[in-house]
Amino acid sequence: MVRALISWSLHNRLIVLLGTVALIAIGGYSVKYLNIEAYPDPTPPLVEVITQNHGTSPEEMEKLIGIPLETALNGMPGLKFLRSISLAGLNDIKCQFEYGTDYYAARQEVINRIGMVSNLPAGVTPTLSPWSPTGEIVRYVLEGPSYTLNQLKAVQDWVVNRALKTVPGVIDVTGFGGTVKQYQVLLDNQLMKRYDVTLQMVTSAIAQSNANVGGDILPLGQQSHNIRGIGYIGEGIDSLDPAVADHAYAIEVEKLEDIQDIKVTTYNNMPVYIKQIAKVVIGYQPRLGIVGRNDENDVVQGIVLMRKYEKSLPTSQAVEEKIEEINNGNLLPKGMKIVAFNRRTDLVHVTTHNVVHNLVVGMGLVILILFIFLGDLTSAGIVALMIPLGLLFAISVMYLQGKSANLLSLGAVDFGIIVHSAVIIVENIFRHITAHDADRSRPLIERINEASSEIERALFFSTLIIVCAFIPLFSMTGPEGALFGPMANTYAFAICGALLLSVTLTPVLCSFLFHNKREERETIIDRIMKLRYLTMLDRVLRHRYLTLAGMGGLLVFTIMLIPTLGGEFMPPLEEGNLWIRALLPRTVTLQEAARMAPRLREVIAPSPRSKASCPRSAAPTTGPT
Repeated sequence: MVRALISWSLHNRLIVLLGTVALIAIGGYSVKYLNIEAYPDPTPPLVEVITQNHGTSPEEMEKLIGIPLETALNGMPGLKFLRSISLAGLNDIKCQFEYGTDYYAARQEVINRIGMVSNLPAGVTPTLSPWSPTGEIVRYVLEGPSYTLNQLKAVQDWVVNRALKTVPGVIDVTGFGGTVKQYQVLLDNQLMKRYDVTLQMVTSAIAQSNANVGGDILPLGQQSHNIRGIGYIGEGIDSLDPAVADHAYAIEVEKLEDIQDIKVTTYNNMPVYIKQIAKVVIGYQPRLGIVGRNDENDVVQGIVLMRKYEKSLPTSQAVEEKIEEINNGNLLPKGMKIVAFNRRTDLVHVTTHNVVHNLVVGMGLVILILFIFLGDLTSAGIVALMIPLGLLFAISVMYLQGKSANLLSLGAVDFGIIVHSAVIIVENIFRHITAHDADRSRPLIERINEASSEIERALFFSTLIIVCAFIPLFSMTGPEGALFGPMANTYAFAICGALLLSVTLTPVLCSFLFHNKREERETIIDRIMKLRYLTMLDRVLRHRYLTLAGMGGLLVFTIMLIPTLGGEFMPPLEEGNLWIRALLPRTVTLQEAARMAPRLREVIAPSPRSKASCPRSAAPTTGPT
């Protein structure tokens, strides 16, 4: 079959060349639109259930919330592990499903199961977490020199969060840092005792006084009007614009006065107001953590999360375009802006650069080595051409299948494996044509066809050996299969494409470029290597038994070393990023953790490498764990 394909290609050279041009065009289109990930997602379908109940101890969270939810979630189809943790006010349950389970079917099953739980405490609603191990695509901080942390946090939660969620592919935007504005009523126990007021009476009075009540419809002539009672505290709208700070201050004063004028009860037939028993101030909710970045010890940060199985590069680019639109539009208050500092696209571009670098270096090495051994630059160029064409074939197949490329699938491709078939064919053709006893009266196409047909069996078995070597990659399951499966597919597509090109395009190119080739001559390097090799070969043949004993001893020694070798699940990926995490005692206070984090950044920042590779790194969130 290989002989027939080679013969057909040599007699239909124009069709082969047109097919190669079509491959280049399709491959170029696929390269432009192929989704590129930094790394494959090795995690199985994972659904996380988050339940909060502020003020509840870990024991109560486990007993009242964790156990009922675990009981309902157990037994789901495809469920492999169910892990949970209960903290103060928080219960987290992770449902890990078997590989191959449909993620969205598993997610819907979890929703159905938690919907059937009816014995949870009042006001407690379990929710699904949008987090996924590879979901983070953009980190940013919200900057505004003239704004308070309360104002920055309010814009993050009520403006930026909602705007970024409109981007296709984004599932959630989580915010960290800053303070949440809060109107606080500081009660005086002595005054409460004096007027016979309880805490329940105060909370009920504030709640009942902070509501609008709908009325009837009042007809006035030909018009009708809706009647309602306005009861919301501070009905005015806050403004964050520094130019109207006086107006914003007036609104806050109005809200404080509204709270102070709420009637709690009557005492000796006289109304008792909030201002008589308490002081009303503007503060913020108790903080559980602080985010620092560079020289700033307290910033408002946001993390954009991508929906599982979405394409990271288009989603990241859409998020960046949305951030630019928000910054240049009128959505943010004057002087406030979003500054992105950690983008998934940066890592993807590094991955692409590494792949291109490997491609260029691989082609250069192939040309150099072939020129050294063949002494012919044309032959080396024909073989090296199979590298980009084989990769274009693999990328085209991946694009048509809707798969993604990543550093492990493209960056780990061995170019020597891709060009091995082309090397065999070109070397044999070159040897036949340049041999001193070659019949130069015969047509060049016939001689090329004869030379290509000679290596049919060698080409078949050498390719089969390589394919057999990759069988373990194709048989991997679980995390290993998720990580190295794309690499195995890329290898398979690239080898098949290179083999097809070797038996079609390579003989055709030789028929065009191998006219008037001189007799093959050894290069200086080739002669030196052969001389050293022949000398060593003569010594080995004269001491055969000693050579076999040495090789046997080396084999035994190698086998003995195998149990002592270490193992790594993944090779180190030096992409220019470091993730440093400091663990503090579990009982550490927020103030102490906030004091330590800036010190850690000060120690790391002077490093020349940190300045070169990570000039605007983010400090970890600090606080009790």
